[in-house]
Amino acid sequence: SSLDLAGNPIWGDLSVGGLSSLLTYGMQCLMSLMMLSFIIVMVTLAIESGKRICEVLNEKSNLTNPENPVYEVEDGSIDFNNVCFKYNLKAEKNTLENVNLHILSGQTVGIIGGTGSSKTSLVNLISRLYDVTEGEVLVGGRNVKEYDIKSLRNQVSVVLQKNLLFSGTIKDNLRWENEYATDEEIIQIESDNSKIISNKTQDKDSLLKRILKYGVLCEIVSPKSEKELFLNTINEMIRNFENPSCY
Repeated sequence: SSLDLAGNPIWGDLSVGGLSSLLTYGMQCLMSLMMLSFIIVMVTLAIESGKRICEVLNEKSNLTNPENPVYEVEDGSIDFNNVCFKYNLKAEKNTLENVNLHILSGQTVGIIGGTGSSKTSLVNLISRLYDVTEGEVLVGGRNVKEYDIKSLRNQVSVVLQKNLLFSGTIKDNLRWENEYATDEEIIQIESDNSKIISNKTQDKDSLLKRILKYGVLCEIVSPKSEKELFLNTINEMIRNFENPSCY
């Protein structure tokens, strides 16, 4: 047998190929153990995530219709009377506290505040996405809890800051409110949701992109014949346009 520098015997010989094989097998065993630990971690996360998903699916809304709900909103007046609100009843502080706000029908009111100042929370109370903790919210002179929830939300519209165009045609997007709407009803959007945009400050190409992006027809301040021609073009695109994502 061979001897090392200290004169001790070395039992056996290890060739270069044998050393390479030893290292390869060792790395394979190590990688297998690492993948096993990764699987254990992922299974643990999956179990906890599944429990949370089940909690959400099994959660029952505490927003219910009254026995004799009201289906029509008489006018657009909004009143907040000593409203306090918090998302969790166990929370120490209110999200909104002692809010008194009175908006007449047809009146335009701007609510200004920084990020996280509960502007969206205030608006969500109008359509009864949440119930107030204290006080009351009136729409059309009635407490929102007196309305049929679906009818109230159909008559109180919320336009979000981030606008999305769903897959499909422009017509499909415009039919989200009423899937059985006719072509005539869809075209009526140009008068129901019109915006006056000066022809001097915005050219028709950028206006066209805006219409295709947001699904809203705009009224153009321009000569009547030119305006009618442009609107007819837009209406035709709504009927035939198949790829809104190109803009």
